[in-house]
Amino acid sequence: MNPTIQLWPEGSMEHKAYHVASSIPTVEPNDQVRLGYHIYMYLKGHYSDFDEVLNAARPRLTIPRDEAKLRIEELLKEPRDK
Repeated sequence: MNPTIQLWPEGSMEHKAYHVASSIPTVEPNDQVRLGYHIYMYLKGHYSDFDEVLNAARPRLTIPRDEAKLRIEELLKEPRDK
């Protein structure tokens, strides 16, 4: 018996957060998972800016931190259907 993975519904806040995180280059996938969780917490109002998100998630980025913040901000502005 194989375990099944249940994905977040299309258009949900969770789906958006993890989709955005998957677009940020990191050392390994777990860095993106942690980043996705903290982006989700940002969307729920637990953080006020992306510096707080990156400080909490501590992803090992393969791009400059400022570029990651800019990409996150731009991707979050895209319509939820994408």
